[in-house]
Amino acid sequence: MSAAAIALSSLGWKVFPTLRRKPVVKDWPGLATTDHEQLCAWWERWPDADPAVHAGASGLVVLDIDGAEGWASMPELERINGAWLEPTLKVQTGRGEHWYYRRPDRPCGNGTAIHGLAGLDVRADRGFVFAPGARHRSKAGDTTGHTYQFIVRPRCPLGVLRHLANSLPIAPACICLDADSRPGRKDDAKGAFADVFNGGQQ
Repeated sequence: MSAAAIALSSLGWKVFPTLRRKPVVKDWPGLATTDHEQLCAWWERWPDADPAVHAGASGLVVLDIDGAEGWASMPELERINGAWLEPTLKVQTGRGEHWYYRRPDRPCGNGTAIHGLAGLDVRADRGFVFAPGARHRSKAGDTTGHTYQFIVRPRCPLGVLRHLANSLPIAPACICLDADSRPGRKDDAKGAFADVFNGGQQ
């Protein structure tokens, strides 16, 4: 798992460890990092941890299309957007796909069933996603046996993934949610996503 965490950090994404769907680093928003020495230290302490990415700090907005409900909701989301969503880096999941976009230059919130559309969730500022390299887990934290991968050609070189990660399109307006600024509100991305890294390092 440490190799996956380091590979993810090489994409410029800030990574931290999780166990059974929960961060093991208390201040993960402040400590998620691209520092390989820190990542190796964490995974030496928690060798069974799954890597997660701090979406906002990594400059990401991630759309989760979850199951048949999510796919059925996509036409309405694109109607709201006024156009098809621009193609981007994608991850195959146990039930659908995760679409990675570049965060625009403004605050972006997290949301489930965005615009009231079942099966469509978003993670951005103050949110995290279980990253490529993590095992897919149930809500109870148990592994499901599924392996999720970037939707790229087999053994995609890390250099190609870096290029894709550095050239993501800006997130479409329909998934750039307003950040929740209510006093005491913690928009901490419950129900974050599970992906699996499958890129050859080259």
